[in-house]
Amino acid sequence: MDEAEINRVVAQVDGVTSVDIKVKEGGGVSGWSLGGEIGLPDDPAQARTVYENCLRAIASVPVSSQVPVGIYVYGKSASGEFDPTEVGAPDDTTRLKEHFS
Repeated sequence: MDEAEINRVVAQVDGVTSVDIKVKEGGGVSGWSLGGEIGLPDDPAQARTVYENCLRAIASVPVSSQVPVGIYVYGKSASGEFDPTEVGAPDDTTRLKEHFS
């Protein structure tokens, strides 16, 4: 996955206040993972919606391999922190694409 592309598509999600996502070696079945943080609005309901839309954006980015990439990207706001399981989403790219299709 292209790190710059992931950061670009997530930054374009309405309501995102900051993005810092890295493609890292280690993690996931493939040995690769996405890690980092997404800044979200302070309102809890709005933050949840924006975070889910960010995961949807990540799912839209092409993966150069069929092997899943782990997702360790957290949404943070004054109202708390989100991870994929808190919005009912899987934690790897293959299942994330299936979830949103």
